[in-house]
Amino acid sequence: MIYGMSETFGDALSGVREESGFSSSRSFFNKNGGAGFFDCTYRHYLNIEGGRALPNVALTRRIAAALGLISDRARAKRFVKGYLQSLFRDEDMLHLVAFGLGDAQEDIEKSKSPLIEAMSRVNQERTFDLSKEQSTWILKSAENYWTWTILAHDKGSWNADRIVEATGFDAKTVAKSLRKLVKLELAEKEGKSEFRCQLAGRVFQHPNTKVYTTGLQSLRSYRDGMASSKGKTLMRYGFFSRGSERELRNYFDYLIKSVQGCEVVSKQSSEDDSIFFEVETVVKRILAL
Repeated sequence: MIYGMSETFGDALSGVREESGFSSSRSFFNKNGGAGFFDCTYRHYLNIEGGRALPNVALTRRIAAALGLISDRARAKRFVKGYLQSLFRDEDMLHLVAFGLGDAQEDIEKSKSPLIEAMSRVNQERTFDLSKEQSTWILKSAENYWTWTILAHDKGSWNADRIVEATGFDAKTVAKSLRKLVKLELAEKEGKSEFRCQLAGRVFQHPNTKVYTTGLQSLRSYRDGMASSKGKTLMRYGFFSRGSERELRNYFDYLIKSVQGCEVVSKQSSEDDSIFFEVETVVKRILAL
């Protein structure tokens, strides 16, 4: 799709945000960490989308990272053109810049990294919007969450016995969860005792409701609980220093993309060494001087 040179950054940002699956500016801002990630107020972000302000380089990088533009040339192109249009306010200058950088993408394509490939694959996956009922049920208990998660990440079929063996949960509770998943249209029954998720491989998005916001802590406890009883830490690496918090925040988008790049090893089928894993980057403020 070719976008007109006259599109401002506010218009481009609003359009790219919607193309990225965020129907409102508020949901985009909040779901990506709010003021803590963007290092600006929601009002300032609204001014940017409304064309009343142009973000500085650091904020532009954070917005681009939150939109996942590293893996989608079409959206990135619209985003950058809009920014340059608002920056230069001169179409002749914009044409010159576009002409001068015309071969840059070809050079990038020749040296695609595993991270870029991984992000491209994630972007190509179609998202599936969970209903409020589906989301609420998944968040309700560890048994619900893990029964659903196992099926949703495997294109094969599972029965209650295998899930019980893997998780250690009560057999009756798992069987009940499987039946409920069928009623919620999140799974299908195959034969007498096998179940499969017909949506396996999709990117599932919870609705932005109070239930989900408060349920995020539950998800953390479900994963931590399973890691404590069934898992172990495979690697830990730390770095301690003193520096500028504002400058440190400029690296957050790179840290996020590095973690997301682990998708390159994700599988949707059972293998001998198949595991659920969680890679987490935590940046802590230890002491303010």
